[in-house]
Amino acid sequence: MAIGETEIGRGIDMRGCRLGLVAGLISAGLLTACADESRKPYLILAGGGFIFNYRISEMHYGVVLAPKRQLPEGAVVEARFEDPSGGPAIQFSQKVRGDEKKFVFDTPGLKGTRKDMPYHVAIVLRAPDGAELQRIDKDFVSSVEQKEMPDRPLTIGPGYTPNVHGQKEAFPK
Repeated sequence: MAIGETEIGRGIDMRGCRLGLVAGLISAGLLTACADESRKPYLILAGGGFIFNYRISEMHYGVVLAPKRQLPEGAVVEARFEDPSGGPAIQFSQKVRGDEKKFVFDTPGLKGTRKDMPYHVAIVLRAPDGAELQRIDKDFVSSVEQKEMPDRPLTIGPGYTPNVHGQKEAFPK
């Protein structure tokens, strides 16, 4: 027996065992990564909420969605916003092209938004055949009472001219 050699270590190539162990761990990691992809949501809610644009005296709300994995080509993203005035839901849809970095949906100007009142938004990703692939439900709350906001634009025209005459439109014709 050579110096430093033990009875246990003789005849076993430890380099081959280590290489096999490393290859096995890498393979397991790759398989786990592939399996996790199917568990990831297609979309995440990247942002959203209410915005009051004082310049034109208008309140709206919206959402920003970010894809987290490949979306099926031909799928459709639908967004349905509760109307604060009590009317029918405000609806949008956008067909998936495949190269989108984000989806942005904004409502037109709103009336009747109340402070601290939750307003519901439902986002649905539909497969080309119409089947629901994912659903995101979120309530947004305005921090301001719309009736306390200015009822007319504070400025008019492209030069931010103060609206001293009480015009109702930010860009008069």
